[in-house]
Amino acid sequence: MRGVALTGLDRENISLGIVEGLSGPQIAARLGRDRSVVFREITRCGGRDNYRAVEAQKRAAVQALRPMPMARSSEAAGKYL
Repeated sequence: MRGVALTGLDRENISLGIVEGLSGPQIAARLGRDRSVVFREITRCGGRDNYRAVEAQKRAAVQALRPMPMARSSEAAGKYL
C-alpha cells in the first residue's frame, strides 16, 4: 500500500534537518515518516550535500504529471483469460 506523498512542508523540514545535522532516522521521526521515505527522498534529490526543498518539490510535481498506464477494464481482461 502506498502512503501519502511528501508535501512541500515535509521537504522543507527534511532540508532543515539536513542543515541542523540530523540523521535520516531523526528527520523521519520528526516528520512521522518511515526512515526509508526520507532516505529515498534525499538520495533521489541530490544527496545531503545538494538537497534543496524547492527543487525537490518541482521534481515531484513533474513526476506526478508523467503519463500513467491505463488500467484494463475487467471486461477486456476476461477476453484474455
